[in-house]
Amino acid sequence: MSAADSCSCPGCSGNLVFDISAQALTCAHCGGKYPVPEYDRLMSQRAGSAAAPDDPDNRANEQTSREASPNKSPEEAAPETAAPAVYACSSCGGEITPGILGATDTCPFCGNAIVLADKIRRQREPDMIIPFALDKTVLMDKYRELLGKARFVPDSYMAEATPERIQARYVPFWLYDVSADGSLSFEAKLVEHTEEYGRSRTVTHKFRGKASGHRSFRNIPQDATSEVDDEISQSLEPYDTGKAQPFSYSWLSGLDARIYNMDNRASFEPVKARVRASMESYLVDADRYTKHKVLESSYEITPKKISYALFPIWTMELKWKGGTCLFAMNGQTGACSENIPTSGFKLWTCSLTTWFFCSMAVSYPFIAAYEAELTDSEIAACIVYGIPFMLSWCFQQFVCVPYLFKTNIRSAISGALLLILGVLAFLITLDAYEFWETLISTGIILGVFWCGLGFSAMKDALWDERRKTALMLKKEADYYAWDYDCRADREVEQLS
Repeated sequence: MSAADSCSCPGCSGNLVFDISAQALTCAHCGGKYPVPEYDRLMSQRAGSAAAPDDPDNRANEQTSREASPNKSPEEAAPETAAPAVYACSSCGGEITPGILGATDTCPFCGNAIVLADKIRRQREPDMIIPFALDKTVLMDKYRELLGKARFVPDSYMAEATPERIQARYVPFWLYDVSADGSLSFEAKLVEHTEEYGRSRTVTHKFRGKASGHRSFRNIPQDATSEVDDEISQSLEPYDTGKAQPFSYSWLSGLDARIYNMDNRASFEPVKARVRASMESYLVDADRYTKHKVLESSYEITPKKISYALFPIWTMELKWKGGTCLFAMNGQTGACSENIPTSGFKLWTCSLTTWFFCSMAVSYPFIAAYEAELTDSEIAACIVYGIPFMLSWCFQQFVCVPYLFKTNIRSAISGALLLILGVLAFLITLDAYEFWETLISTGIILGVFWCGLGFSAMKDALWDERRKTALMLKKEADYYAWDYDCRADREVEQLS
């Protein structure tokens, strides 16, 4: 393709755009469909193999050269910072002024999809591209599915949040093959809970040790543009590079694509941090211990190969109450991330009223135990803590959250009802016994304790669920570790 050209239909010379659902370049005029490899072969045959820009032999030579010298010269690897150039549409001659980082555009005069090939070549052609496999319909289905499963979403958000900008964008990534060597000394604790003669027992073991080793990582991705937040790109990992295709400009036609403005040296710093965290866990063998602390550490982390790729990301911005919420999806795997808000009203009413009701309703076993003058403190503790906790947790997770607290109206009615039932349960228990002062103080203590614990437990449960899809940075790179090239030598001493 020329510097500011479009894909032309072999049948009618109309403009071709890549249709994600059809996985082919499609022509709106004659209805022709051409898979990208087939289209490239047709264009190569017409132009002649010597002049074809996407010739397989030339591409193989370029790939070999890149692998032999992953770190490019400053001229070749320099980010794009110059003012945007003016391009002429090859179809109508209209002037096009793309953004500084834009690699594709649409002619405002004739509507043709434009690919700015020379802009990409001035930096570096990608070594690979992962084509979009999922279209906008899947994006909207995923969003509705996640919104239906999310807990405590504000009613106003579900009714008023408006999608404003939906983009299918090819984002530039650096892929790093990394070799890591390191050594460290550490302290660790292992907490074990055992049963002896019918009684529970907690034992804490303390360890001190040192370790050294080596580990290799392959294709750790790091986005190469400041336009995409790392929280978005990393929360959508992993990207399956095994299904990547050789780069062709034809994949970009009709879609948004960007060039990089962060070179592979600057982008390597967050990769090093992830590798360092993975090396620490690997050398310590962190899964063996309850917690550990590194005393001293030393690492040598070296990039062995750096590849350049374009990965597919769907983004959808939603306007709500003057702010912007974001929903993103991996265009290959369908992995999603979001920053959907949480309703404090629903969270508080569900947590406090549910646990208050349960603590009051199951206070009778405690009072019966007190009445029977049980002296075994562990049996009393089991009744006081075990029964309310289990019943409250089950009632909250399987009844309240899915059914009673889905909307504001349900939350208000359910909260008031549970509060009244809890008070009635306490009054019925109070009426059955004569030691009122003890019951009142016990009820207040139980109610406050369980409501506080209930709110804390609900927040933890909510966070455990939301973190699966929340926009957040990856702390480690374990997924990319190559198990065939790793070793660790550990010397561990048990102190107690």
